[in-house]
Amino acid sequence: ELLKKEAASAKYKIAVITEQTLPVSLAAFASLFIEDGAANSYKTYHESVKDTNVVMSVWQTLGSESEKTRDIKFFKPVNLPGLASTRGVKLQKYKRFGNAGLLLSSSTRLEDVPAADTFSVDDTLEVTAAGDSVVVTITFQVTFLKSTFLRGMIESPTNSEMKKWLTAFFEHLKAVCSANKVATPKSAKKPFQPIDSFRKEVANS
Repeated sequence: ELLKKEAASAKYKIAVITEQTLPVSLAAFASLFIEDGAANSYKTYHESVKDTNVVMSVWQTLGSESEKTRDIKFFKPVNLPGLASTRGVKLQKYKRFGNAGLLLSSSTRLEDVPAADTFSVDDTLEVTAAGDSVVVTITFQVTFLKSTFLRGMIESPTNSEMKKWLTAFFEHLKAVCSANKVATPKSAKKPFQPIDSFRKEVANS
């Protein structure tokens, strides 16, 4: 119930992925993508989409052991007059709800684009346990921190680019989960034996 309540308040107005199932457990998902040392971390993904000089801090515990924060700094290629790339900073907050699920909220600022101090791009990854699988929802919005006459020029293209980025990110999650899916081993069974052979095996044991 706590996960549902906090997830509802953390959702943003634009849904990119809604309740899509991935074939890994909650613990495996966290280990693959989110925890310190994850082989498929956000740092790895940023680098895969051509961001450079990516530096990701370790998780720092907040008020409780279940809530942590970190930052990711990077240079992002852009297509703007006189600007080939911009400095980016992503602040993340991660909360685990036992075996029920997790929330990861990100707030990203691009520091060298026009009106950079007036907005951030905020998204939430909600992951809910469903047996041996997880259910994923991703939402986002452009949050304006102060008034700017460039709002219309910022919001529309940013929404479009962010939808593409988060959709591609989910495809990355899906591909990694499928590649790492491990079938639960079935109990080892002896080959079928005729009843006479079975009786002899029991008698000699």
